[in-house]
Amino acid sequence: MEMEMRARQDIKAGQDITPPLPPLTFALHHQSPPSSDIRAALRLRHSLPSTSHPPPPRLFGLLTNRDRLLSSPDPMIRQGAREMSTHGRPNLSNDDVALEEALLCLVMTNAVEVQDKSGLMLGITVYDHNFSWINHSCSPNASYRFFFSHSNSPSFSNHSNMLIVPAFFNDVQTQGESDVCSTSQLKQGCDRCGPSIIVRSIKRINNGEAVTVPYTDLLQPKAMRQAELWSKYQFVCCCKRCSASPPTYVDRTLEEISAYSLELSSKFDPNFNRDEANQKLTDYMDEFITEYLSVGDPESCCKKMEHLLNQGLLCEQTEIGEEKVALNLRLHPLHHLALNAYMTLASAYKIRSSDLLSLNSDIDAHNLEAFNMSRTSAGYSLLLAGATAVSI
Repeated sequence: MEMEMRARQDIKAGQDITPPLPPLTFALHHQSPPSSDIRAALRLRHSLPSTSHPPPPRLFGLLTNRDRLLSSPDPMIRQGAREMSTHGRPNLSNDDVALEEALLCLVMTNAVEVQDKSGLMLGITVYDHNFSWINHSCSPNASYRFFFSHSNSPSFSNHSNMLIVPAFFNDVQTQGESDVCSTSQLKQGCDRCGPSIIVRSIKRINNGEAVTVPYTDLLQPKAMRQAELWSKYQFVCCCKRCSASPPTYVDRTLEEISAYSLELSSKFDPNFNRDEANQKLTDYMDEFITEYLSVGDPESCCKKMEHLLNQGLLCEQTEIGEEKVALNLRLHPLHHLALNAYMTLASAYKIRSSDLLSLNSDIDAHNLEAFNMSRTSAGYSLLLAGATAVSI
């Protein structure tokens, strides 16, 4: 059975299409991410008024993917389920932890990473079908943001701001409906606290049209997006952007590399080894990002990154056909490595500006330099925002 959310009316771009939706469960990243998954699943476990054995394919209306995830040789899910059973249901045999396995799989399949305004990862949350039934697209028509407030969020019974409605279809409709469990499974009085989520249109959405959001970073090449979606959610994206042949302009530029011969000063045709060139550029950039994170020298990081973006990378010997020549590799301004560089540069220049102000706040020359660095940081952020707008 396939689930989706559709517009219940014509929706303009830039419009909130849901009220703040409270989570079913959440967990902070106090420790490693697997621990967050277990703690979020435990909250769901304690929210159930009774056990169901064996658990249905859907709990709280959400697909668990238990059978598919357990087919993996990785023992993490079974080990996590056993750990969950020690909290409230000890002395269970391996066959009795099916509910714990289903809840842990549900979290792994439906959890959303929560970020604050600075982009810091705070934890994970799981929302009910009003959000979780929104499907993925690499060219989405909606986005979402988190709503942090101590006041009570609007109830789900209040549909005045709910501009989308669930839709599901199956060859046997009644059989599909019997598999769908709702939030009525929650214990009476169960407190649904944690960060709420609001869905917002980023394009015009017609009445009856499916609403989509991105499940992955859209500023990645198709192969990287597909690999991440399969790893996390076990599906292959067949959206319009991924199915385009030839690839869309955005997907071409995300991998566009130019190679110039230092001897001939001419651009080569696409016959040079792009995979080799991409790997060299990736390794080079990873090297000084790792250095920046470990040593904490933002000035050195800025110089190296901007040199790579402006001057390219010299490869002393690269094989072209039967010859070996020296090449200068250049990234397209919208190459995915260049976009990662803009993000790092925005952060590094912001840190440099803050450091300069904290050390020399009473010197006008330093204040001007700090202001220029802050403007440079904002410039890279705007460049990245523009690339994001182009990608969707």
